[in-house]
Amino acid sequence: MLVVFAMFAFTATPAVAQTSIDPQSLIGEWSGKWSGGTFDGRRLTYGNAELIVEGNHMAGGRAVQDFPRGIKIDLTKEK
Repeated sequence: MLVVFAMFAFTATPAVAQTSIDPQSLIGEWSGKWSGGTFDGRRLTYGNAELIVEGNHMAGGRAVQDFPRGIKIDLTKEK
């Protein structure tokens, strides 16, 4: 679930119109390949995004072309 949510957070870009999905549809077991993303036990990177994982919390950021300060990501695992 961590990887799925993180991947979803990184692929969402403000410049592109998106359709709303039911968040419950993301819960479950997923299979397949995820290239370009790594996790070394503490640091999760995907493309130009980086999150530091500490227990049930992860925080970091991602550079975005139209936002000079990039976007900040701050997530807490609920379950």
